[in-house]
Amino acid sequence: KGTKIPATEWVGKLEQLAFTKGLLLLSCGKSTIRLAPPLVIGKHEISICLKILEECLQELG
Repeated sequence: KGTKIPATEWVGKLEQLAFTKGLLLLSCGKSTIRLAPPLVIGKHEISICLKILEECLQELG
C-alpha cells in the first residue's frame, strides 16, 4: 500500500500471462484482479490455479 497509483498495465500483463498458462483471471477496476472459480471445485484444481498464479506473479516480479 505504498502507492495509490493504479497498476492497470501490470494487471493486464498478469491477466494475459495467466491466460496463456490456462488460468482465466478477470480484471476489476484499474488495479484489481478477481478470481471466479466454479461453485464445485476440488482441492486439486485449486492447487493448480494457485500454482499458475504464483508462477505468473514470480515472472512479472
